[in-house]
Amino acid sequence: SIWAGEDARVAVLAARLRERDHLCLYGPAGVGKSAVAARVVEQARDEGWAGAIWYCDLADCRTDDEVLLRVAWAVRHADPRVLSGDQMVEAVGRVVRSRGQQLAWFDNVDLAAPVLEGLLDTWTAETPGLRTLVTCRSRRSFVGGHAERVHPPDQQRAVELFTRMVGVRAQEWS
Repeated sequence: SIWAGEDARVAVLAARLRERDHLCLYGPAGVGKSAVAARVVEQARDEGWAGAIWYCDLADCRTDDEVLLRVAWAVRHADPRVLSGDQMVEAVGRVVRSRGQQLAWFDNVDLAAPVLEGLLDTWTAETPGLRTLVTCRSRRSFVGGHAERVHPPDQQRAVELFTRMVGVRAQEWS
């Protein structure tokens, strides 16, 4: 289980991501995939190998254009709305390639996975310093990657995660 010996497990996952192009954390909804991913990103940042770090939530993306637009916004492309299709793929690819060493975290990729897999394979081949961390409900395979199942936490850890999540949401609403 990812929760037993959590600190050691996060260190192992960060090391796997540093050594490979992609890491996919998968498991049922609500088990804490995003929480584990956040810890892996933090570990990578603290170890100093992540370079630029960017986050992209793809939960509500269903089409190629929606995925590309969301990724374009995540990498802070000037105004992605003026581009479409292959132009957008190339423009975003240029931005990604220009950044060198970087860690991209794609959260909730289930609906966007087929589009994202092709983009990541292309961008990773063109950008040796790119590492990607993906969270989703079902196992996804990426060239040069590793997939790790996230299991539900024990009851005490589940309560801690829920309390933290509710506290964050309460702050957002106030």
